[in-house]
Amino acid sequence: RSFPNGKAAGDDKITADFLKSCHDNVIFLLTDRFTKIPPIILYDRPHPLNTAHTRIGREYQQPLTLVFIDFHKAFDSVEPQAIWESLKSQGVQPAYIALLQQCYTNCTTTITPFHKKIEIPITRGVRQGDPISPNLFSACLESVFNKMSWQHLRGDEDDENDKANLLPGIRINGQNLTHLRFADDIVLVASNPKAASLMIQELVEMCGKVGLRMNTNKTKVMRNKFASQSPVNVTLNNVTTCIEEVNEYVYLGRLLNHNNELEPELHRRRRAAWAAFNNIKNTTDALSCPRIRAQLFD
Repeated sequence: RSFPNGKAAGDDKITADFLKSCHDNVIFLLTDRFTKIPPIILYDRPHPLNTAHTRIGREYQQPLTLVFIDFHKAFDSVEPQAIWESLKSQGVQPAYIALLQQCYTNCTTTITPFHKKIEIPITRGVRQGDPISPNLFSACLESVFNKMSWQHLRGDEDDENDKANLLPGIRINGQNLTHLRFADDIVLVASNPKAASLMIQELVEMCGKVGLRMNTNKTKVMRNKFASQSPVNVTLNNVTTCIEEVNEYVYLGRLLNHNNELEPELHRRRRAAWAAFNNIKNTTDALSCPRIRAQLFD
């Protein structure tokens, strides 16, 4: 409240006089609105992959290879029958499965080429924007990953070096963390590129059975300095492709890099914030009412 009258705090041009006239009720409302996602979230909620990079790479100096999987139109490609079988195997009551099947029966979409409406039947995929669609997709992927043992990647039991080199994932409390998954955002975790190639190949084959196809152009590999520099390959339709390697990757809204540096992520978010503001800048400049200006940021 010590801010000088007649001055605006920023580009929004909301004056201190206006804010002071709002009294405590509005001040508390604005405070709550603009502190829902505090900036400190970047520090007090470490990303699991950044934690893995830090502990595996810097602390233990162990090799780590990450493969970020991307599917061709994942939500539009998954087979409904695979979804129903997944729900059944995961203990969903038959009544709910039957209800969902009815919702996906005789579905059509309409296009209008040359002013003539044409109905096209929909035979695969889940509905975009439907609140239950991510759950259905996740249930299908859960069944896919449950069928992948990856046990053969442990190598020869008599050869400790081979066993260590082909170990899938990273060792945590005596078990291997082989992947992280949030809906269709999947990252495979391996000790080296050879193990990663075997893991990604099995994933491609199993996902193909439920209608999912991997997008090799958007699938990326990231490794630390202790990992082997050999390529990560995958074979699709009898064609072997080398997965592109990157030094940084945006996963679940966070920019990951080899050195776990936060500065590139802060710059990325600042650019994104300015881009969002510039989209409505012309509108805010044309408005004279501070109250309407504030509502644009809600």
